Amino acid sequence: MQTITLKQNKIIHALLAELGLKDLKSEMIEGVTEGRSTSSRDLTNKEAIKLINQLTAAKHDLTAKTRAKIIHQLCLMGYVKPDGQADYTRITAFIRGIGSHNPKKKNLFQLSPSEINRVCTQVEQMYRKHISKSAHHESRTESIHS
Repeated sequence: MQTITLKQNKIIHALLAELGLKDLKSEMIEGVTEGRSTSSRDLTNKEAIKLINQLTAAKHDLTAKTRAKIIHQLCLMGYVKPDGQADYTRITAFIRGIGSHNPKKKNLFQLSPSEINRVCTQVEQMYRKHISKSAHHESRTESIHS
């Protein structure tokens, strides 16, 4: 029976930290080992893979809705192709260049839950400004044509 590798152990701890689940580590390991252990060092290779897959899926679930919201708001601000579809090239360039909210210049699908939440907050602020400017422009246009 192969034991957990150092790399797998590091991945598990990093995922637990990203997801804010460090306090539940023992319980999660106990579940994966069916009560045999509460320490990640005691995991078998198969158990480690299973836990990594579960944590990765949880991470994806946490970020999927936020990612969709970011894409939607950027599309509403004009980040679309002529056919109306999301322009992922422009969206990726924007996300990588967002500044202090993405200092490692990751693309949207590589952001951790905490990083994606910070990026989402900034995009939401930009979207509110965009709506405000659009409403102000429309009211000025209407008053000119009246």
